[in-house]
Amino acid sequence: MRIQRYSPILIVLAAACGESNSADPDAGVSADSGVVQDAGFADSGVEADSGVETDAGVRSFAGLVVNEVAAAGSPDDWFELYNGSSEAIDLEGVHFSDDPDRPLRATFGAGTVIEAGGYLVQVVSDAEVGFGLGSDELVVIFDPDGVELDRADWPEEGSPETRSWGRIPDGTGDFMTLDTPTPGAANVANEPSECGNDLVEAREVCDGADLASESCESLGYASGTLSCNADCEGYDVSGCVVGTLQVFINEVTSTGDDQIELINLEATEVDLEGWSVTDDGWDPTDPTTDDHRYTLPTGTTIGAGGYLVLVKNFDHLFGLGGSDSVTLYDAADAVADTVTWATDAADPSYCRSPDGTGAFMTCAEQTFGAANP
Repeated sequence: MRIQRYSPILIVLAAACGESNSADPDAGVSADSGVVQDAGFADSGVEADSGVETDAGVRSFAGLVVNEVAAAGSPDDWFELYNGSSEAIDLEGVHFSDDPDRPLRATFGAGTVIEAGGYLVQVVSDAEVGFGLGSDELVVIFDPDGVELDRADWPEEGSPETRSWGRIPDGTGDFMTLDTPTPGAANVANEPSECGNDLVEAREVCDGADLASESCESLGYASGTLSCNADCEGYDVSGCVVGTLQVFINEVTSTGDDQIELINLEATEVDLEGWSVTDDGWDPTDPTTDDHRYTLPTGTTIGAGGYLVLVKNFDHLFGLGGSDSVTLYDAADAVADTVTWATDAADPSYCRSPDGTGAFMTCAEQTFGAANP
């Protein structure tokens, strides 16, 4: 099998000498990389002889890593390679893919070189390389013989819109969600936020009197007073007017099986037939988003003072992201309760304390089906 090669037109940048880049996330992204799409035999696996005429036996890829990924780029997704070695690296014949079992999905062509301490940005789109990136996926790079060199694997919402998934520091650090994408330049650590200064900063959802233009009404309640949680990572809706039945969201988690716990503060059992839960992916005007809504079936009840735990794939089909929201609707489609959290606030769980009435906060342990700490 022989892989056709072309001369690429890629962004290959020298080391930034410590300077940061806070430009537009799409700045410096190549419009035409010249990458060879190997879609015709992408499922065939890697043969012992890839057909790429290179002197791979003496070439070194030491220091070559995936350094940053924008899985929700605009207009296109992209990833960045970094050369942490002291020598230039010839990338001819190097493969990259979003599937570790299909290493030949795309291949860098002749003339693709990344300088010592330099960066290379590769657009990833159907038109450019034959595939795009998802919200919970990975990018893997392979040498010309199909041996894995490095990968970036991000969780759901790890690389959301306007942000990226990158290493701090470049080349050697752990991956994390970065507030400022820097394609083709040194990654920039997130600025710390100061909760309590009445300014929404970094990943804060709200801060003191600054509610980011949200209100009880905008969140679907009839009226009431909305507040910001003490950790600035979510809203306190305890002052909002809800339905006549006191059934509330009590705990959620964005890890594992993405559980949602409801609590009944009524003195009697409540029939929940026709009630529903949604995440922020549901749009009542768009039927294609209906998989982000789960309606409780006939026979669903919750006892007085009791809990009901909903589990992904067993009950609801939608997952809960690192930053997301859950809304509870009664059988008349009126909002009964809602909770919104910032990145990683629901890991291991985001729960009310005390149960049903207290503000939400990040809890150190999950207590689904039992009282929160």
